[in-house]
Amino acid sequence: MIEKLIFNIIAISLFTITFLKLVKKNESSYIYLLLVEFIGIAINFIELFITTSLGWGFKILMYLLAIVLPTFLFWLEKIKKIDLAEMFQIIAVTILRRIGKEDKAKTILVNFLNKNQNSYRAHKLLAEIYEKAENYEAAISEYIRVTELNRNDFVSNYQLALVLNKNKQNEEAIIVLQDILKQKPEYEQGTNLLGEILFEQERYKEAVSVYMTALRYHPRKL
Repeated sequence: MIEKLIFNIIAISLFTITFLKLVKKNESSYIYLLLVEFIGIAINFIELFITTSLGWGFKILMYLLAIVLPTFLFWLEKIKKIDLAEMFQIIAVTILRRIGKEDKAKTILVNFLNKNQNSYRAHKLLAEIYEKAENYEAAISEYIRVTELNRNDFVSNYQLALVLNKNKQNEEAIIVLQDILKQKPEYEQGTNLLGEILFEQERYKEAVSVYMTALRYHPRKL
């Protein structure tokens, strides 16, 4: 009975904290955590109601859902400074994309970003979705926002240049690539793309200069 009392106090306290976070942040993602906690608490009450043990399997599940999982998530939020609402949305979007539900994933990201405009990861995923759909104008807008939020993300800067190139905005792509190579001259993909764009524009001297500079970093590949 003491074990049940302690469990109920801790589990209900965590449930209350989750509910208060839901109300305070107005973020529907916490509903899923509430549901998980409720299942754990419900298993405990079912066991009390039937007055017989459901077995160690159910007991472990009960503690995992009602206490261990929420405690771990709150620890991530408090100590590791991880935004739980963002994490829930990113997980949902990743799953949807894996099963081919790109439109649904896009809708979730757009709605999330309406309330969380500085979410670097959400902007990056949305940019990837727009790029895959060949909506280059929207992808460019999202990649620009990504690079504003994290200027050291050379991969996203490269993707921005790549999409600019696909959208026939070669001068803008060249500027982005030159900026990348100033900071990271050994960035091979950036070098290759810049050389290709310059070559296509018949700016052969500049293209040769780019490749010659790259020889210092990748002598066996050029």
